[in-house]
Amino acid sequence: HQQAALYQRNQGQGGLAFAQQLQGKELSYNNLADAEAAWQLATVLDAPAVAIIKHANPCGVAIGNDVTEAFTKALASDPVSAFGGILACNREITPAMVEAIGSLFLEVLVA
Repeated sequence: HQQAALYQRNQGQGGLAFAQQLQGKELSYNNLADAEAAWQLATVLDAPAVAIIKHANPCGVAIGNDVTEAFTKALASDPVSAFGGILACNREITPAMVEAIGSLFLEVLVA
């Protein structure tokens, strides 16, 4: 019943307002808020990193030698809460990471 707005920053790092959605339904306010939080967390790290957020709470954050290792470690933090969460990765998603994600349901994947 309330209208939401998504703002772009005029200066500095982009954020999700500059992202391109490749597929899926229109994102909800909660999806956008969690995706922005996950993105900000993952991109502050220099090593390959993955952050999983659900309902404004981190379910797992990890770095690794590659994104697949980072994902595996992040998921191991709380695999139950990660279901239906938002995943952000500070690198390109690789086929190996897609295979590691497997059938885990994620609302949003940001890379």
